[in-house]
Amino acid sequence: MQPRLDSISTDGTSVAKLLDWANYFVKSKAKKAWAGTGEFLPGEHCQFCRAKATCRARSDFVNDVAKLEFREPALLSDEEFDLILVKADQLRSYVNDVQEFAITRAVEHNILPSGYKLSTTVTHRKVADPALAAVVLKEKGISEEVLWEPRKLKSLAQLEKLNKQVTTWLGELVVRPTGSPKLVRDNAIQEDFK
Repeated sequence: MQPRLDSISTDGTSVAKLLDWANYFVKSKAKKAWAGTGEFLPGEHCQFCRAKATCRARSDFVNDVAKLEFREPALLSDEEFDLILVKADQLRSYVNDVQEFAITRAVEHNILPSGYKLSTTVTHRKVADPALAAVVLKEKGISEEVLWEPRKLKSLAQLEKLNKQVTTWLGELVVRPTGSPKLVRDNAIQEDFK
């Protein structure tokens, strides 16, 4: 059952078939996994794994695409191009998982990858209380009809086009939200590597 996807599926089988499947298929694989000798099979299911960003088998799987860069001739064959398309989504997903893992480690444990520093995404100024801002701007002589778009106050940039003093008038009602953490290359460190 996947409630967020509105998906409920069912299947039926006999007890005998279920026990056969458990005894002859699951049990042997479970023993290998418990002993650490099981086979890693990367695929779309990796998105649910806690080790998705650090799994060597998954890394090797998606690196098959990178190996194509070193092949001749200069143009990819149809088979190579097809392989890239097949693996591109998993490669994209893997890179996103690695980046998310690195950001989490940097934020929670202060472990930064070599050559990177922790920064935040750029955010745009906004009005903290649009209703109060509208009252303030009306008192300053701006008509209410030009302050609003359908159902919301115009952006600060749009309001500043009406009057350059809008930001001054609104004062502390103008805020800049905190950005999300992100990793960026540290130029000072990069210069040391050259």
